[in-house]
Amino acid sequence: MTLMAGQHRYPAKTIYPDPDEITAAEERLGVRRVSSYLRACLRWLRSEPDAALAAVADYWPPERPTGRPPRTPGHGLPDDEPHASPQVHIPPAEPDTLNDDVATPGAGK
Repeated sequence: MTLMAGQHRYPAKTIYPDPDEITAAEERLGVRRVSSYLRACLRWLRSEPDAALAAVADYWPPERPTGRPPRTPGHGLPDDEPHASPQVHIPPAEPDTLNDDVATPGAGK
Protein backbone atom coordinates (compact mmCIF):
# COMPACT_ATOMS: atom_id res chain seq x y z
CA MET A 1 0.00 0.00 0.00
CA THR A 2 1.53 3.28 -1.11
CA LEU A 3 0.67 6.28 1.02
CA MET A 4 0.67 9.78 -0.37
CA ALA A 5 1.94 12.74 1.61
CA GLY A 6 -0.51 13.68 4.35
CA GLN A 7 -2.03 10.20 4.55
CA HIS A 8 -1.64 7.89 7.48
CA ARG A 9 -1.85 4.13 7.63
CA TYR A 10 -4.30 4.47 10.56
CA PRO A 11 -6.39 7.63 10.11
CA ALA A 12 -7.52 9.22 13.36
CA LYS A 13 -11.10 8.89 14.54
CA THR A 14 -12.43 11.55 16.86
CA ILE A 15 -14.83 10.90 19.70
CA TYR A 16 -16.25 13.44 22.14
CA PRO A 17 -16.86 11.78 25.51
CA ASP A 18 -18.05 13.80 28.49
CA PRO A 19 -15.11 15.06 30.57
CA ASP A 20 -16.42 13.15 33.60
CA GLU A 21 -16.35 9.91 31.60
CA ILE A 22 -12.71 10.44 30.63
CA THR A 23 -11.67 11.35 34.19
CA ALA A 24 -13.37 8.26 35.65
CA ALA A 25 -11.85 6.03 32.97
CA GLU A 26 -8.34 7.39 33.52
CA GLU A 27 -8.65 6.82 37.28
CA ARG A 28 -9.77 3.22 36.75
CA LEU A 29 -7.20 2.41 34.07
CA GLY A 30 -4.20 3.66 36.06
CA VAL A 31 -1.11 3.52 33.85
CA ARG A 32 -3.03 2.28 30.81
CA ARG A 33 -4.21 4.87 28.32
CA VAL A 34 -7.87 5.37 27.40
CA SER A 35 -7.02 5.07 23.70
CA SER A 36 -5.44 1.65 24.30
CA TYR A 37 -8.50 0.53 26.24
CA LEU A 38 -10.80 1.64 23.41
CA ARG A 39 -8.67 -0.29 20.92
CA ALA A 40 -8.92 -3.38 23.14
CA CYS A 41 -12.72 -2.96 23.15
CA LEU A 42 -12.76 -2.72 19.35
CA ARG A 43 -10.69 -5.89 19.09
CA TRP A 44 -13.06 -7.65 21.51
CA LEU A 45 -16.04 -6.49 19.45
CA ARG A 46 -14.44 -7.87 16.30
CA SER A 47 -13.62 -11.25 17.84
CA GLU A 48 -16.73 -11.75 20.04
CA PRO A 49 -19.43 -9.36 18.80
CA ASP A 50 -22.37 -10.93 20.67
CA ALA A 51 -20.57 -10.96 24.03
CA ALA A 52 -19.12 -7.45 23.59
CA LEU A 53 -22.45 -5.91 22.60
CA ALA A 54 -24.31 -7.72 25.39
CA ALA A 55 -21.77 -6.48 27.95
CA VAL A 56 -22.36 -2.81 27.07
CA ALA A 57 -26.09 -3.01 26.31
CA ASP A 58 -27.05 -1.02 29.43
CA TYR A 59 -24.35 1.64 28.87
CA TRP A 60 -25.13 3.01 25.42
CA PRO A 61 -25.03 6.82 25.59
CA PRO A 62 -27.96 8.78 24.16
CA GLU A 63 -27.54 9.98 20.60
CA ARG A 64 -26.13 13.48 20.32
CA PRO A 65 -27.59 15.90 17.81
CA THR A 66 -25.56 16.37 14.66
CA GLY A 67 -24.87 19.57 12.80
CA ARG A 68 -24.87 23.12 14.09
CA PRO A 69 -26.80 24.01 17.21
CA PRO A 70 -29.97 26.04 16.66
CA ARG A 71 -29.56 29.80 16.46
CA THR A 72 -30.32 31.55 19.71
CA PRO A 73 -32.39 34.75 19.72
CA GLY A 74 -30.45 37.98 19.94
CA HIS A 75 -27.41 36.88 17.98
CA GLY A 76 -27.57 39.06 14.90
CA LEU A 77 -31.05 38.46 13.46
CA PRO A 78 -34.22 40.29 14.44
CA ASP A 79 -36.82 37.90 15.90
CA ASP A 80 -39.50 38.93 13.39
CA GLU A 81 -37.28 38.45 10.33
CA PRO A 82 -35.75 34.95 10.44
CA HIS A 83 -34.00 35.29 7.08
CA ALA A 84 -32.74 38.86 7.37
CA SER A 85 -29.07 39.71 7.22
CA PRO A 86 -27.41 40.65 10.50
CA GLN A 87 -27.85 44.34 11.22
CA VAL A 88 -24.66 46.37 11.19
CA HIS A 89 -24.47 49.93 12.50
CA ILE A 90 -22.38 52.19 10.29
CA PRO A 91 -21.75 55.59 11.89
CA PRO A 92 -22.32 58.64 9.69
CA ALA A 93 -19.22 60.01 8.00
CA GLU A 94 -17.68 63.02 9.66
CA PRO A 95 -17.21 66.18 7.57
CA ASP A 96 -13.94 66.31 5.73
CA THR A 97 -11.80 68.70 7.76
CA LEU A 98 -8.57 67.98 5.91
CA ASN A 99 -9.50 70.10 2.88
CA ASP A 100 -10.90 73.21 4.63
CA ASP A 101 -8.32 75.46 2.98
CA VAL A 102 -9.21 74.29 -0.52
CA ALA A 103 -11.70 76.54 -2.24
CA THR A 104 -14.86 74.91 -3.48
CA PRO A 105 -15.74 76.07 -7.01
CA GLY A 106 -18.63 78.51 -6.90
CA ALA A 107 -18.52 78.93 -3.13
CA GLY A 108 -18.14 82.32 -1.42
CA LYS A 109 -18.65 84.53 -4.49
